[in-house]
Amino acid sequence: MNNSKRIVFVLFFLSVVGMIIYSNTLHSPFQYDDEVYVEKNYSIKTLDGLREIALKKGWRGRSVGMFSFYLNYKINRLEVFGYHAVNAAIHIINSILIYFLSMILFRIPKIKLNEALLSRERNLIALIISLLFLVHPIQTSAVSYISQRLASLATLFYLASVILYLKARIERKKVFLVFSGVIALLGMFTKETVFTLPIIIMLFEYLFFIKRIFI
Repeated sequence: MNNSKRIVFVLFFLSVVGMIIYSNTLHSPFQYDDEVYVEKNYSIKTLDGLREIALKKGWRGRSVGMFSFYLNYKINRLEVFGYHAVNAAIHIINSILIYFLSMILFRIPKIKLNEALLSRERNLIALIISLLFLVHPIQTSAVSYISQRLASLATLFYLASVILYLKARIERKKVFLVFSGVIALLGMFTKETVFTLPIIIMLFEYLFFIKRIFI
C-alpha cells in the first residue's frame, strides 16, 4: 500500500469508527453549562455580540470557540444534532492529527536512529495510538458535552500547531512556522490551556533538536 492510499485508509477508518462510537450522542439534550454557553448565551446569536466579547474580554472571552457556537446557532438554532455532530467531527479530526503527529515524530533525526526497527511498524504504531485516543472513555465528556467543545477545539489547534512546528524544524521551511504561530494564536483565543504551548515547544527543542554536550 503506497503512502497516499495508506493516508486515505487511515482517514476513512478513524472517521467511521468515530461516527459509530458517538452516533448515540447526536440527540442528547443540552446539559449543565450548555445553558450558559449556548441556550441562553445571547452573545453567540449575533456578530455584534461576538465582537463585544472579543473587545471586552480578549483571549479570556474564548472568542474563537464562541464563533463556532455562533455558526452552529446560525445553521441549527437550538437543535442539538448540529452541535453534537460538530463536536464529534472535531474529536475525529483530533485523532487524525494524533496519527500525523506520531508519524512526524518518527522523522525526527534523534528518533530515526531506530529507523530500521520502526520502518515497517511506524504506520501501525501511529494508527494504534490515534485509535486509542479516539475510543478512550476519558474523551466522552469532551465530545458528548456540548460546551466542552472549547477543550476539543483547543486540542485541535494545539496538535496542529505542534505538527506544523515540527515540520518547520525537520523540513527547514519557515512557512510552516508562520502557520504554526497563527494556529497557536487561534487556540489561545479558544481556551487558556493553549498558553502552555510555548513550554511544550521548548521541551521539543530541548529533547530533539538542541545538541547537548553532557546529556
